[in-house]
Amino acid sequence: MWIAEMLWELKTANIAENALLEPELRAGHLGRPTATQTPSPPRPNHSGHKLPPPPPSSSFSSPPFSSPSSLLPSVPFISFGIVVAEHSSPLSTRRGRPSPIPGLWWCSDVFRRGPRRRRRDAGGCVMSSAAPTPHGGADADGTLEEAFVATGGHANITEASIQPLPSTPGMIVINVVTSQKDARANKTRKFQRSFASPLSKASASASAASAATAPVWTSTPPVALGEAIGTSTSPSGTLTLTIHSAAKEGDKDKHQYHFVVSDAMGSCATVGTKGVHGKVILSGNLGGLSWSRDESRVAYIAEPNAPKCTNFFDAASPEDGADDAKKSTPGNAFEYKEHWGETMTDVLSPKPFVLDLKSQRVYAVKGAPKGISVGQVEWSPDNARFVCVGFCEEPRRLGLLYYNTRRSSLYLASGEESKDEDAVPWTRITGDGDHSPVNPRFSPDGKTLIYTTTEKVWYHMSGVSLRKMAWPTGGDSKAETVVPFVRTPGKERGGFPGLWLFHLPKRVWLEDSKHVVFTSAWRLRATPLVVNVDTGAISILRNAATIHADASVHVLDVVGRFVVSKDTTPLTTPKLHLATVDLEGAKDEKRNKEEIDVFPAEWSCIRGSRPIANPKVAKALREASFEVIKVAAKDDNKDFNVAEFEVLFLKPKSDQPTPVVLRPHGGPHAGFQTGFDWGNALMLSQGLAVICVNYRGSTGYGMDFLRSLPGRCGRQDVDDCISALDHVVKMSGSNVDPDRVMAWGGSHGGFLTTHLIGQFPDRFHRAATRNPVTNIAFMVTETDIPDWCYVEGGESLGEYSSAHVVSNEDIAKFYKMSPVAHAHKIKTPLLMLLGLKDLRVPPSQGLNFYRTLKARGVTTKCLTYPESTHSLSDSVRTEADVWINVIQWFIG
Repeated sequence: MWIAEMLWELKTANIAENALLEPELRAGHLGRPTATQTPSPPRPNHSGHKLPPPPPSSSFSSPPFSSPSSLLPSVPFISFGIVVAEHSSPLSTRRGRPSPIPGLWWCSDVFRRGPRRRRRDAGGCVMSSAAPTPHGGADADGTLEEAFVATGGHANITEASIQPLPSTPGMIVINVVTSQKDARANKTRKFQRSFASPLSKASASASAASAATAPVWTSTPPVALGEAIGTSTSPSGTLTLTIHSAAKEGDKDKHQYHFVVSDAMGSCATVGTKGVHGKVILSGNLGGLSWSRDESRVAYIAEPNAPKCTNFFDAASPEDGADDAKKSTPGNAFEYKEHWGETMTDVLSPKPFVLDLKSQRVYAVKGAPKGISVGQVEWSPDNARFVCVGFCEEPRRLGLLYYNTRRSSLYLASGEESKDEDAVPWTRITGDGDHSPVNPRFSPDGKTLIYTTTEKVWYHMSGVSLRKMAWPTGGDSKAETVVPFVRTPGKERGGFPGLWLFHLPKRVWLEDSKHVVFTSAWRLRATPLVVNVDTGAISILRNAATIHADASVHVLDVVGRFVVSKDTTPLTTPKLHLATVDLEGAKDEKRNKEEIDVFPAEWSCIRGSRPIANPKVAKALREASFEVIKVAAKDDNKDFNVAEFEVLFLKPKSDQPTPVVLRPHGGPHAGFQTGFDWGNALMLSQGLAVICVNYRGSTGYGMDFLRSLPGRCGRQDVDDCISALDHVVKMSGSNVDPDRVMAWGGSHGGFLTTHLIGQFPDRFHRAATRNPVTNIAFMVTETDIPDWCYVEGGESLGEYSSAHVVSNEDIAKFYKMSPVAHAHKIKTPLLMLLGLKDLRVPPSQGLNFYRTLKARGVTTKCLTYPESTHSLSDSVRTEADVWINVIQWFIG
């Protein structure tokens, strides 16, 4: 009976307040009737409902239940001997029955009161055939606000991890975290659920999958993760670390934390960090958290406590203790403290800290070299030391966000506690040949360390090489290249463009300690690769039976022989797949460095694509189409042999000529991919076709493709956008309306948008920009990345020097390549959206441009967001306001 009570309390306490979220929970099945249902009477007492007892063979015990908070967020219900299938409930009229998993039981129709039909897609994935009713009633699905709720609020899979379950070795469990934008509450909600299947079923061949033979995955209901800053499961799966903020309202120190470590029986220990360090950093270039292999310690990154700063009149305040008075220096209260730029103003010089689970305390790791900020910790196999990345702070900190080329080194540090700052010196283990080594990952056997690095370049994004070194190392820096940089893709290796990525998954190694699996951009597609670190051979991990040929696939976790990945297309939300690789089949002698083939694996669909929970939007996406188009480059860039680029064209179903949005990406060294972009989906739902341009200079096409653009910004990229527009309009004939062409882009995409309406004033009906670069001559002294101005201006393709003083020649060149040079020709109505806390492209860029156009009589509107930074994604409400205003600007 405690199980029924547990599930009902979980439903009401953890999910009911988030009824907007999780598509299968969105249609009023959590206490609100759908359009076809009548309100249900109050729930009866649970005592009238019985569940079948666990079978005698079950190896699980059933402890008394106290509250949902005692459940491990990593494996809800698993430790209780129950796996509750998706759409099941102990309160339904259907009787529970044993699941195919030995020792586990499941019930049908969780949290569901209405009838539910289920079907399978071509790959055997279970999909819903019923479209949930959107919030606001049956007639609300036609509004732009509701369309945003449906597209921006889809359940995006952000994490998935393979969970060992020692008590049931014949089963595999996948823990999945999804996030959804809740515009009404102005929050991004996170949910976690677990999927489980017997290994024999999970490994079933996808080619043989059908409605009758498809692997059976049972799942727990989604559990709201609440306000936890982060969670992490130990390598064995027996411990879970959850990090919560411990700061209270009114506390001066906002960066106080509780580290809660739980085991599979619900027992937990809490360790506080008050007075130990400042902000904990878990993501980005400077983020990191790592369990030691013996699970006795956790290393992570945090900002050290800053020295007490005082002015001359409160230095001797009686409120301060004697120790505080000794540590403080009068007159330094307003001393400038350099930070790491955009979105990282509270990150100054982070260092590693260790949570010791035996002593239940946190301590700082000493001995870091001066002048580095530390990130990306990774325990070494001996459990006593760890490898980390040190980013150079001198002569100044340049913006780190969206860069994979900032100068860094790998260091080996002792993880032991020491009070002496110099007692445990660190060892630098990479040499000068590695310009920006990051992503250290140890092999399961502990004999190999891999990492990625770029050449000594100053582009904000570059192709990377995969490197390895034997372990343990003596600090001799003898690293070998596994996958080199690729200048221009050739016919060999199927046109492989090299590796293009920011971060590797936390776990990438297969169990043989010879192969690593991760995702890299390959032209317009995110492509999962398997690399043999011994030979450098590269294979693609893909299954044509269940994954669309043009889908983008992202590897999320790798354990043993298992690989969890999500795949999407521009028109479908994420699917979740499990691949069981065939390492014996991979030993085929034909697999060599000169070929790229498909790595042998058996596939299982864990979760199918969820339909958008809005009938109008769902219908628009079902009927829409997309196409990858190659466009010839018109101008002759003799320095680089780049003859073409690619476009992603998305078109809604329409009997009339369709208005079209030309959308160049930002960067400029970035790229669109064939994954689900809710912004594009939102535009499609409103009858707008979209042309996404990967102009020359984009990532994923080889280094020469990227290097062709710096020094030619404002010309080559603009020409490519116009060529793409001309090509699509000609190809589409009467299906696209050439008189209703819009331009929309942010950052460098805004730079191109304002260039386009200036250089081609008669081509565009309307335009919109987010934080655009409009005058590089002014931006160079205000931005957190002044090197970007010189690199993209073509003046500094080697070493950038912070000592350089902007010259008259610099200003003249920067002005000439800027959109402001064409402002006098602009006639197109322009919407500008600016974040007033943007450090990357200061808001003065957009404000000055707006004032210029307004003074010249151009129809112009400017929206400013006081608390927003460069991406304008600081809050859900801001994102909603941006996109709704843009689309209204286009179709109004």
